[in-house]
Amino acid sequence: MPDVLQMIFKYQVEWGIYMEYGILALLPIVVVVTLTLLSKRTLEPLVAGSVVAYMIISGWHFPQAWGDAFFNVASNRDYQWVFMVCALFGSLIALLGASHGTPIVT
Repeated sequence: MPDVLQMIFKYQVEWGIYMEYGILALLPIVVVVTLTLLSKRTLEPLVAGSVVAYMIISGWHFPQAWGDAFFNVASNRDYQWVFMVCALFGSLIALLGASHGTPIVT
């Protein structure tokens, strides 16, 4: 296992990636879990956790970095395909539930 960690560290140094945030890296996870348990919702805590992560990484420039990351993902064809499949399956499930067709399927 130490060989794997040394290999990962070697690539981080070669690529110029220095992420030594330590215990601060756990803050987005704590934010997501806490907000999820308090609000019993999922989307808003995940967005808040990603904003906190970008605040840690980018400092006060987090809106621009978060927006850039969002548009990079939204403009990628692979992610667009996954989003469309999830949206279409979600709408199909909602239609089945609204038409009381789920007892027939189950």
